Amino acid sequence: MYLFFSSDSNELYRKDIISTLALPENYCIHFRYDKAFVSSDVFLNYRKARGKDGIIVYVQGNRGEPAEDRNLKFLPIRNVLVEDCYFEESTNLIHYFLRLGKIVDADGIPLNNSSHDIDLPPNNFVSSVQTCGSVVIPWHLKIKKLIEFDSKFKNSLLFNINIRNREKWDNLQTLIDFDFADKSSSFRMYEGKIYVLELSIFNSAEDGQTHENYFLDINNKSEDIFISNPERIMIGAEADNRSYKIITKEIKSSKALEFIKFRSLTMDSDKEIELFSEILQLNIRRNISILNKRVGFAILGLMSTGGIAVLSSEFGKDHISSGAFIPCLFIALIFYLFSMKGQFYYTGNKN
Repeated sequence: MYLFFSSDSNELYRKDIISTLALPENYCIHFRYDKAFVSSDVFLNYRKARGKDGIIVYVQGNRGEPAEDRNLKFLPIRNVLVEDCYFEESTNLIHYFLRLGKIVDADGIPLNNSSHDIDLPPNNFVSSVQTCGSVVIPWHLKIKKLIEFDSKFKNSLLFNINIRNREKWDNLQTLIDFDFADKSSSFRMYEGKIYVLELSIFNSAEDGQTHENYFLDINNKSEDIFISNPERIMIGAEADNRSYKIITKEIKSSKALEFIKFRSLTMDSDKEIELFSEILQLNIRRNISILNKRVGFAILGLMSTGGIAVLSSEFGKDHISSGAFIPCLFIALIFYLFSMKGQFYYTGNKN
């Protein structure tokens, strides 16, 4: 098992912890470490980390005094699985792509002792340990522990995101794919369906009277999806859960890559200030049932076009009776409508 540390030495690393708690389970997060801060045994065998378990740990107190005088504290955050990793010689950085798992407490990790079996910060920020136990805890409870652990997480609106299927027989999390080519995660979704966006929200304002000064903005400018959320989400209590519909529209190509941006904001003298943001990637694909409908209409359109041609040739003949003219005209009209419908789906010219 591997330990991936992120500390309070700067805002970027603290933001990594916020992202670790905000992104959904099975989504991948990208951590970078300088070779100098990776324990020697881990670096020499870094390729072996792929497919192995790990835990992301937050380090508090890693700033100010000289490294040897720092009083460091450790808070395990979340289980992960190493999806991919590589070493970049030009920058001396090791890149880890970590698939997020359960949010945990893991008091069994020997973090607060001087054992030589583990290399701890501030010297090393990626280490290996023997497998140890952890306890899954609710997201809201973990946020409370994080705020108690480090007061710098106060006065913010923290959130956790998930998307699940809406069908009665399949209401589990929407499948998440990892693209090894561009090293990114995306929700696998299909056109013409309804999904559920689930949000867990925690308002860490020190003064309960200022809860309305913190809000969540969901930014989506795509024409391929519709989210049934208000422009801003505010909660009057410390914690809440919200859910909204995501409706995917019919797409014009074989797939559409879309993004949803979640922004935690506050107000300062009537000016919006972004505290942090997260972006989810959606990979919307053609729905097989809709595709079959298009193909069916296209074939029906071609057949109807042929029917119109046959009826048109009959109208030009002298032997057609006046009694058969009206029914033939009606049938021709039906053929014409189906033909237009089929050509409409065949060419894909839809709004």
